[in-house]
Amino acid sequence: MGSRTSRAHDAKARARRARADLMLERQAQDERIEDAMAAALLAIEDRTAALAEAEQEERTLASALQRLSRKASMPATSSR
Repeated sequence: MGSRTSRAHDAKARARRARADLMLERQAQDERIEDAMAAALLAIEDRTAALAEAEQEERTLASALQRLSRKASMPATSSR
């Protein structure tokens, strides 16, 4: 009978070790997922900032082109 009790304790100890190993593996996987998500969010933020900057540059260029167009369409004035 004592042998069966000892085997049961050994089995429980092995089960605890296996569970602990699985928990460590899961934690490592969760950390990798978190790192990947953080990198993706940073990439999205960088892309959003770059798009906003490009749109601002486009508006600035459009404004400059409008000013040039207005100047070009103005009649030349004589300075006599």
